[in-house]
Amino acid sequence: MKPVGTQSPAHTNEAFIRSSIRGVAATANASIVNRTHRVVRERARVMQTQRSMMRGLLLPMLLSSTLMLMLLFAVGSALAQDIRHGCPRTVTA
Repeated sequence: MKPVGTQSPAHTNEAFIRSSIRGVAATANASIVNRTHRVVRERARVMQTQRSMMRGLLLPMLLSSTLMLMLLFAVGSALAQDIRHGCPRTVTA
């Protein structure tokens, strides 16, 4: 019978292997977490850049849309006025 507190060499070897595997898993998990953080930071940076570009284009888009609507309204009003007053569309020389 073995005295209490002593372990067989196979049991000691198994314990060493298990602790080694846990260490590798902890290192692998830290590596995965660091990579995930890098990926998340990069995506956040890309999203911030896209938002910044959209903010820069917002004013010109609003201005050009307003001018386009005013132009279309003016052309539509001119055509409607021509139709109502019966202005000839052809010029005779």
